[in-house]
Amino acid sequence: MSLLDSIKKLFDNFEKDMKSASKDSEKESTIPKEKITLKYEEAKTWLDTTSKPIHADIETQLKSKLESLKQSKSRLEKDTKTLENAKPEETRDKRLERAILNNRHALTSRLSNYTHSIKITEKMKPKDSAEFFESIRENTRTLMIDTAKNFYFVNSGFPDIAQDIKEDLLNIGKTTDTAIEYLNPLKNGIKAIEESYSVIEELDTSLSKKKEHDHIIREEEKKIKELEKSKSRFDKEIKAIEKSAPMKALAALENDHKKTQSEIESIKDRIINKISPLSRTLKKYGRVAQHSGKVEETLMNLYMEDPVAALEKDDSLSLLKKIADDLELRIRKGTISVKDKMKEKTVSAISRLKEENELSNLKHDLAALRTHGVELEPEQSN
Repeated sequence: MSLLDSIKKLFDNFEKDMKSASKDSEKESTIPKEKITLKYEEAKTWLDTTSKPIHADIETQLKSKLESLKQSKSRLEKDTKTLENAKPEETRDKRLERAILNNRHALTSRLSNYTHSIKITEKMKPKDSAEFFESIRENTRTLMIDTAKNFYFVNSGFPDIAQDIKEDLLNIGKTTDTAIEYLNPLKNGIKAIEESYSVIEELDTSLSKKKEHDHIIREEEKKIKELEKSKSRFDKEIKAIEKSAPMKALAALENDHKKTQSEIESIKDRIINKISPLSRTLKKYGRVAQHSGKVEETLMNLYMEDPVAALEKDDSLSLLKKIADDLELRIRKGTISVKDKMKEKTVSAISRLKEENELSNLKHDLAALRTHGVELEPEQSN
C-alpha cells in the first residue's frame, strides 16, 4: 500500500471516529468515499483540503471546552480569594478555630498553585489538546485527595464558600471529562494526520536535496564535457607539434647528443683502463716525488683521484710523461717498492704510456666530442 493510499484509509477511519465523537455536530463530512489515486505533487493540497473540515470541527469543540474551562478557572480563583479574605465566626473552641484557619491557609495555597498550573492558550493544536486535558484531570484528582482534610475543617468554618469551591472543581472536572471523552477516539486519527504531514515534509526535503544533487551532477557533467573537448583539442595540438619540423630537428639533436655522450663515456673508460693499473704505484710515487710547484702537485693528485680530468688538464701530457720516466726509474732502482710478481706488469704498463700515442689521441677525441656536445645544447630562452 502506498503512502497516499495509507493516508486515504486513515481518513476513512477517522471519519467514523468523528461521527461517533461529535454528537452535537450534524455537519456532513466532505471526505470522498470513492477510491482515489493521487500524484505525489497533489498529496499536500489534498491532505490540506481533506483535513481542514476535520480540524475545524475539532477546533470548534475545543474552543467551547476551553471557554468553559476558562470560566470555571476564573470562578475558582475568585472563590479562592473570597475564602482567603473571609472572616471566621467566633467560637468558644479556640483549638477548632486555629485548625480551621490553618487548613484554610493550606487549602488556598494549594488552590492557587492548581489554578496557576492551568495555562489556557487560544490556539491550541489538536495533537496537544488531549494531553492538556488529561493533565488537568490528573491534577484535579490529586488535589481532591490531598485536600480532603483541609476541606473538612474549612467546611466547618466557611461552609458556603467551601461549597462554591467544590462546585468550581466539579465543573472543571466535568469539562475535562467531556473533552477527553470527545478527544480519545480521535487520538490516533490526529496523530496519523500529523505523521502524514511529517512524511510529506520529509519527502519534500528529500526531493529538494535530490534536485540539488541532480543540478550539481549536471553542472559537473558539463565541466567534464568541456574538459574532454579541451583534452581533444590539446591532443591534436600535441600531435601537430610532434610532427612539426622543429620537433623533428629537436629529436634528431637529442639522438645526436645521446650518441655523443655515449662516445664520451667510452673514451673515459679507455683512459681509466690505461691509467688505473698504476693507481697504487702512483700513490706511492706521490708521497716521494718532488714537484716543481703547486700546480704540478695539484695535477699529480688529480691523476690519482680522477685520471680523465687530469689528462684533460695536462698540456701535451707533459706531466704524465715526466711521471712515467721518473716512476720507471724509481721502480728499477727500488726506491719505490713493488712486489716481484707485479713489477714487470707495472713497468710494462709505464712503457706503454711512454711509447704509445693512444692517450694523446683519446684526449684529442674527448675534447672534440665535448666541443660538439656544447654545440648541441639548445639555447635557453630568457
